[in-house]
Amino acid sequence: MVPQGFLSCLSWLVTVVFLPGGLFAQPDTAAIARQLDGLVSIESHRAWWTEVYQTDQIWRGHLTVDSLDNLNLVRVAMYFNRFGLPDKSLIGQPANAVRLVWIHNKYPRTTAWTFPLILERYRHRATTEFDLRDYYLRSLYRRQFAGEGYRTRPLGELFRTLDLNTAQRIDIPQLLTLITEEEAFLRQPVEILGTWQGDATRDTLPLAGQPLALEFQDDPIRIFRDSSGAPFLHRLYADGSHYPQLLIQPDPTQPVFRLYPQDDPVYILLDNGDLEERINGQTRVLSKKD
Repeated sequence: MVPQGFLSCLSWLVTVVFLPGGLFAQPDTAAIARQLDGLVSIESHRAWWTEVYQTDQIWRGHLTVDSLDNLNLVRVAMYFNRFGLPDKSLIGQPANAVRLVWIHNKYPRTTAWTFPLILERYRHRATTEFDLRDYYLRSLYRRQFAGEGYRTRPLGELFRTLDLNTAQRIDIPQLLTLITEEEAFLRQPVEILGTWQGDATRDTLPLAGQPLALEFQDDPIRIFRDSSGAPFLHRLYADGSHYPQLLIQPDPTQPVFRLYPQDDPVYILLDNGDLEERINGQTRVLSKKD
């Protein structure tokens, strides 16, 4: 759904369209282009980036709005195509919105297509190779592969393997297509096999010389089949930041699913409805939620 607060503050930058499951706020590139036309001074550029930065930071956590994250990413991509990266010495802290907007977008194909935003920062030495690998490439790599190859494999090989866009410009029509397709996937009717959650864990930490009892609750996980029957894993984080990952079911007659062909994790649906999770030689059972 598109929240009322979002529509009231940024409705002139989106076109509301219908997709299965509800309204979808699609970025209006003509309106964004007119906004960019008005950036004729350092002060106007600074004000523009401040607004992008603030909207990105305000709508976080449980307030996260996917349509706003998509809008911000399209705006930043269009700015990048016209002006290049913002100069932090002139713009200040809001120039960090380039990387923050990219990081906060949860759609994997969309972030792969807008990777020039991050690659250009690396080329300008605004991002170290360590951060490029550990902070930006890691999540994309772990969606497809186990292990830490994102730290060791040659960068060019990683870019090709992860199908990252390395062009000098970002094709905006293709970006809009990817956003629409990834949004439509989330809105399709699915068959939910179950939603599970682990038991809360407890720990005691010292605070001002006194013991402080803490309780930690895992986020629920869900396994579902999409409209084609393919199984997916969906981690139900409070901010909705996890995009479902395709699972492998080696034997269609057995309720056993893997995230990677040979490596953990492995998920097994038990006869009583609970879920067994095996990771790195450790096994735990998650209880099925009503």
